[in-house]
Amino acid sequence: MSRDFGGRSQSKTFLILTEGESEVEYFNRFKGRDRHVAIVPIVAKRHDSKNLVTYCVNKANERGIDYKNGDKVAIVIDVDEKTAPELKEIENQCAENGMDLYLSNRSFESWLILHFCELTKPSTQEELECILSTHLKHRYVKSEGINKNIDELNVMSAIDRAEKMIPNENKRNELCVTLDPSTTVHFLVKRIQSMTES
Repeated sequence: MSRDFGGRSQSKTFLILTEGESEVEYFNRFKGRDRHVAIVPIVAKRHDSKNLVTYCVNKANERGIDYKNGDKVAIVIDVDEKTAPELKEIENQCAENGMDLYLSNRSFESWLILHFCELTKPSTQEELECILSTHLKHRYVKSEGINKNIDELNVMSAIDRAEKMIPNENKRNELCVTLDPSTTVHFLVKRIQSMTES
């Protein structure tokens, strides 16, 4: 249901809070697809586990997020060096505040690589960026992302490859923490697709 202000309706907002520019650049591909849903990816910057969700709650409030209207908030972070208990606590805090958490192990670049090929073994961040550079045929730059090099078929391929690792949402983040490489970002992308295509 759209909000009405002065006789005109306002779209729902899907706020996506990320750790870095590569995520924002990627989610920008979904902006403007549906005038009833505003996809808003922003960098939440890196915060320690204890205050990440508080920071994101404040950002959501600043943006006027209205959950009753159907607005959504997703937090997208890397597993990196975070422990399983730290990530579980973040996920619990997200749930308490009406937000959804999506992870990539080791980093968001794990999700990006799946647009081009399978990712079958643990890699360092440097190795992940090298794999992307090989597929892009130029040096991968986080702030430029991969959007110029992919289309919807690549996105669907990435979803299919990610689903082979984590096929259903039940305990998705718990699984992601233990599976390196893996990601749960495909569930977020499918959610965005369903919101913007309905």
